[in-house]
Amino acid sequence: MENSSSGFSESISGNQDVRIVDLIKVINELKASVQFLSDKFDQLAGDNTSMLKKVKNLREENSALKRQDVKLEDRITSLQARETSGGVEVSGFSNLHLDNVNDFRPVIMEIANDLLQCGVEDSDLLSCHRVDNKKGSVLVARSS
Repeated sequence: MENSSSGFSESISGNQDVRIVDLIKVINELKASVQFLSDKFDQLAGDNTSMLKKVKNLREENSALKRQDVKLEDRITSLQARETSGGVEVSGFSNLHLDNVNDFRPVIMEIANDLLQCGVEDSDLLSCHRVDNKKGSVLVARSS
């Protein structure tokens, strides 16, 4: 009986060896998988940090551009006010389809001379340009 008992224990021992080898393979595969995931996580964490820095820089740049935009708008308003101080804004040109600002000169001359009887000559007009508004206004700058 001892022989049969020893064959049985060898069989169990052989099965255990196969199982242990299989478990070691599974454990090694799990280790590799965990290492892969850990490496990917580290990479994503680094990418996230980089993106956060870029977003911060873009926000700062956006704020600076907004401040610059406000300054430029103030400057434009100031320049427009200074420009219009020596001129006249004439409205009612929204339905006229004049392509060139110089096309406004004859119309302005006609308004000034025929309707207002001002005796304005072409040399009295320094410039004419369309003002960006819904009234279809034209700004006329007079010569000094």
